[in-house]
Amino acid sequence: GKKGGNAVITVTYTDPHGSAFSTSVNVTVKTTVITVPVIVLNPTSTTVNKGDPLPDFTTFIYSVTDGTDGNIPFGNVNIDPSKVKMNQIGTYIVDYSVTNSLGKTGYAYLTVHVVQP
Repeated sequence: GKKGGNAVITVTYTDPHGSAFSTSVNVTVKTTVITVPVIVLNPTSTTVNKGDPLPDFTTFIYSVTDGTDGNIPFGNVNIDPSKVKMNQIGTYIVDYSVTNSLGKTGYAYLTVHVVQP
C-alpha cells in the first residue's frame, strides 16, 4: 500500500545577481483509504411458510461496519424485500444496502425460501 509521511522541502532561488535565498517547508502527506461498508447477515438464508407475513428483515443484520465510518447503525441499512412473494412457493432474494459518508455503497443479500406449510 501507499504510505504517508513527513518531509522537509527546501527551495532555493538565485536571483540574476547571484544572491541565493532559501526557505524550508515541512510537508505532511496523509493517505486516505476508501472503503466500502460491509453488511454481515446471520443467517444468510431463511425458510418461511407460504401465507405467513413478511418477517422483520432487520433481525438478520449481524453487523454493519466501514473503514471510514466505523460501526454503522442498523437503521441506516436500506432493505428491499419487494421480490419476496409470501403467497407463492419459491426462492427469493432480499437486498440490503448501506452508503457511507464518502458515498460508497455496500450490499448484502438474504435468500428467502417460501415453502408449503
